[in-house]
Amino acid sequence: MREKDIYTIFPHKKIAKKLIKKLKAGNVKAAALSEDIKKIDKLKDELNSNGINILNGRILFGYLVYDVIKYIAGIQGRKIETMEVSILANNVGAPLWDAITIDNIRFLASKVKTLNIITNNIPKFKNVESSLYNEMGILIKISNNKNKALLGSDIVVNMDFPSDFISKYRLSNTSIILNINDNIVIKSKKFSGINVNDYEVEIPYEYKLEGFSDKIVYESIVCGDSNLDNIMKSIKKDNVKITKLIGNNGEISNEEIRQIYLTKAV
Repeated sequence: MREKDIYTIFPHKKIAKKLIKKLKAGNVKAAALSEDIKKIDKLKDELNSNGINILNGRILFGYLVYDVIKYIAGIQGRKIETMEVSILANNVGAPLWDAITIDNIRFLASKVKTLNIITNNIPKFKNVESSLYNEMGILIKISNNKNKALLGSDIVVNMDFPSDFISKYRLSNTSIILNINDNIVIKSKKFSGINVNDYEVEIPYEYKLEGFSDKIVYESIVCGDSNLDNIMKSIKKDNVKITKLIGNNGEISNEEIRQIYLTKAV
């Protein structure tokens, strides 16, 4: 359906007004839009300007970090505990992303071989570093070394670094970068690794809604809970599976994911 056709059926001012009134009455802070309705930029602007967040799968992506790394490890025929993972995060003034980032740090620290935190806000993550060591005997590395910090990384989980920030770092050509919060273009001409900007999932049939993407539907189900542990249990119970990773030029093939590991192993 074209945007012009949608306007004919749903004049954006009237529907936005009614929709916002209902959402506010229910104290709803986020809305899931169908693929057709998402094409109406003016409607999205109205929702955003009234403080209604439009679900786009990014929050769910944050909760799926471990599953995505496990998915990559499976394609490459390796175990997750052999992998070096780096997390890029500043999270200044973003409470939700703070929580998602710290939960992922705590969880991944006990699963991967090496976990690095790359940040311009080192003091912010010192408490996490201390508690992991004192409570679990786990060492993580916190750094802002632009020349060395990422060179050994199999996976780089970019929580919130913009293109300009990440492009200042030396990136390994055998790294896979997962951009969790936004689409990122790697500006370094030397980087020939894999840059992941999006994903798709398979969800239980009973959750599916015609006209809605599976990731948006599932995000709407779990986004009311901010506890990573609970959400991961739901993901496991519902057998939610990553079906594809998407880069700047479309779907990333399994062969590309395999090949980048084989290149590193040579």
